[in-house]
Amino acid sequence: TRYWRDWSSAVCSSDLVYLALAFRYARQHGWKVEEPHFWCMMGDSEFREGSLLEVLPEVAERELGNVTWIIDYNRQNLDGTRIPNNRGLQGTDADRIERTAIANGWEVINLRHGSFREQVFAQKGGAALREVFERKLSDYHFQALVWKADAAAMRKAVIEADKECKKLIESLSDTDVVRLFYDLGGHDQQRIVDAFLQSKRDKRTPTLIIAHTVKGRGLKCVAANGN
Repeated sequence: TRYWRDWSSAVCSSDLVYLALAFRYARQHGWKVEEPHFWCMMGDSEFREGSLLEVLPEVAERELGNVTWIIDYNRQNLDGTRIPNNRGLQGTDADRIERTAIANGWEVINLRHGSFREQVFAQKGGAALREVFERKLSDYHFQALVWKADAAAMRKAVIEADKECKKLIESLSDTDVVRLFYDLGGHDQQRIVDAFLQSKRDKRTPTLIIAHTVKGRGLKCVAANGN
């Protein structure tokens, strides 16, 4: 049996942690109970809620390695695309989330890129292109480009961010440029499976998976502000 909370709620995420602790307590006191792995999915905006930040150090302190939180990092909330201050946060909100979890004793798996991106990154100029996606495009700018899905605008944004990417990004067809922007790790099934397996290896360290996604993928409203 596996325990999975698939609705986005900070309260449920906290409850899940203490449920894991209750199972351990029962085993340590002679009860014949299983030792399940506890999974919970939440949104990226939700990770700012106080109850999550309060419970974060508790999980690592109590060495609950059978707890995995998955953040659906789609850069959007009920009010539209989020606009965090990259300068103030010293990076995107994904960077803030990762640093916060690591500082509180968690293992973090950042699923930023899919397999196609990694293939492109392996080419000459790919390291600079990776840096553009990870550091030089704000979430808001990236979201606008994905929503418009205009290959010319995407190329221009990449070149403006780092001219070292010019030759590589211009070598890709329009179709592949759009595919490159949409190829996020949270949509790559094999990378997701690998992350799930990795999260279960260390029995004493909880894991946070930041799954970068595009909201509404495959629908007409994909990446739209109001979806």
